[in-house]
Amino acid sequence: MARELAIPDNELRALDVLNREAVKYLLIGSLAMRFYGASREVRDVDLLTETSPINAERLLRAIEELVGHPLVFSAEDLARSRKKVNLRNDGYDLDILTSVDGLEFDAAYQNRETAVEGSVVVPVVSKDDLLFIKRRAAKDEKRCAKELADISFLESG
Repeated sequence: MARELAIPDNELRALDVLNREAVKYLLIGSLAMRFYGASREVRDVDLLTETSPINAERLLRAIEELVGHPLVFSAEDLARSRKKVNLRNDGYDLDILTSVDGLEFDAAYQNRETAVEGSVVVPVVSKDDLLFIKRRAAKDEKRCAKELADISFLESG
């Protein structure tokens, strides 16, 4: 199943660089909701990445290529769980998460769907795993209402 996501050009270029570096990642967040049919404004592109040392090295190389300057974090940082990197200061509305508590990346990656934007193949988190992520996020009081609405949407489809 492939749906057009209308990923902004700059962020699509970033995903293309991740693919060329063979980074294992999953599209999550509002673009994943859009993939599953939600009418959603997109403010940024949210990704979940594998934390293996080799994937962290690949991710670091890709980010260095994108931003064109030395980074304030290392591959070791990207191999740790609970790390969040955003590239807004470098012109990319891109948030990279290294883990979601309770979600095993390898299993989620096996369950992934695929979107195609132009010539870029984008791995998208499965609906079941997106529901898991949304349920975890709904525990945050500030995000609860939005996440519960997303859960209701995903469960109805």
